[in-house]
Amino acid sequence: MYIWGTDTAIVHIGTELKKWIGFPSDVTSLTTLKNDMQDTESVMFYFKEAIYILDGENYLKYDGTNLIDVSSIAYIPTTTISRSPSRRWRDLRRCKCIAT
Repeated sequence: MYIWGTDTAIVHIGTELKKWIGFPSDVTSLTTLKNDMQDTESVMFYFKEAIYILDGENYLKYDGTNLIDVSSIAYIPTTTISRSPSRRWRDLRRCKCIAT
């Protein structure tokens, strides 16, 4: 993924994720960010000042400085605990259901 207005790109090559400075005509610097990526096609998207990378096994966030696994910062709400068949339970968080 090319970072607009700069000479920097984030590239997934084989099993490595690299930061390429000097993109596209020169290789000023080629830094390995991660070396155990899935050796398949990956998807990257930009959201709120960060690049998100999905390769089928990893879900990563790169903010220009730090590369982190999104699962380490993800919030998973607990909506119910010990739901009984009588449907008497205490809701901890409201569920948001999308129906068509």
